[in-house]
Amino acid sequence: MVGSASAANVTLNTAGKKATATLVLSADAKTKAAAAGLSFGAAGNAYTGSTAGTFVLPITKSVVDVSLFKPITPVSGEAIGSALLASKGTKTLALANFKIDYAKDEIAGDFIYNGQTQNMALFSFTESTPRTIKLSGLSLVMNQTLGDVRLTSDATSSLTSALGSSGALSAFAGANMGTITIDVSTLSRKAVSTKPYTASMMVPEAS
Repeated sequence: MVGSASAANVTLNTAGKKATATLVLSADAKTKAAAAGLSFGAAGNAYTGSTAGTFVLPITKSVVDVSLFKPITPVSGEAIGSALLASKGTKTLALANFKIDYAKDEIAGDFIYNGQTQNMALFSFTESTPRTIKLSGLSLVMNQTLGDVRLTSDATSSLTSALGSSGALSAFAGANMGTITIDVSTLSRKAVSTKPYTASMMVPEAS
């Protein structure tokens, strides 16, 4: 893992480490998605988990604050090259290239639809479990679950604009999407791509 320092922050390349962010959709989100006629998939680096409504996004970069006389704290993280697909009928959009900002409690990324890409804040969250975090040399070890994951107003507006406004779709957009578990270890994996997922790559993972 390659690291670089700037002020008190250390940037860690986790593309070749077992580092993942796992989204588990809540029962409420799955029920409301079904009512709205939505289906989901994974693309790029992302893949579906072993249970329905689970999506695994490999983390490609982490930034932590290692200021003296303070506990190590996460600053940001990225899952570049990963995409979550949402389809309704013949229409499909992608949320991709995720970047978590702990100062804002939000996850930004690219909203891709009809060949167009717009970067925006996609999700808000709360830190629902205490984090465990440490550095082992230049390798990060971290585990935490983020809860109350919700679409932002910008993401909701873009979703309903792309897939068609309806009461059922609005109900889904307002739901608690579930949890995201962040798990970073020192174990190695085959390095994933750090190239952004783009509109030209919108082919869903077979499931």
